[in-house]
Amino acid sequence: MISKSDLDAIERYADKLFAKVGIDVEFTRHFLDRANDARNKKDINTAELTRLFKQTYKKHGKSIPKLGPDAEAVIKDMKTDINVPFVLNLNRGELELVAKTVMRKKNFKTPDRELAVEMAKRNTPAKAGKDFDTFFEKHCGKKNRKESTLSKVNGTLKKVNELTLKTKR
Repeated sequence: MISKSDLDAIERYADKLFAKVGIDVEFTRHFLDRANDARNKKDINTAELTRLFKQTYKKHGKSIPKLGPDAEAVIKDMKTDINVPFVLNLNRGELELVAKTVMRKKNFKTPDRELAVEMAKRNTPAKAGKDFDTFFEKHCGKKNRKESTLSKVNGTLKKVNELTLKTKR
């Protein structure tokens, strides 16, 4: 569940990002109500919204101001199925991105322009484990751990496969 203070923190974060392209980010009251709505099935959390705005800025940050005032579009997160319809308003000479609502919904349909945000790279669990081990060793200096993350993941996958085979018999 997202509180008003959580949403304010996300807004400050998004403001810092989008200030670089002259956009102020605002959320409607309905946005907060809909973020905590049961129709989302799985709750929308602050990490998902933070990631969404970070990825949106990274991929579409320079193109959003070019849409101009009164433009409407939808930010779509293909990984989490979160959709954020917004409008660009001109307020005292500054563009304002007003996020009208938010919802988790697959195959969200809209007549407005869609700004999709996708996963950067799809990692296999084995590759993700190797990357984590490398990162951990580099930043924490612990090279001689008893059991690496990769071997833990592989052990877990092996147990799952064994249980799957037993239940099929």
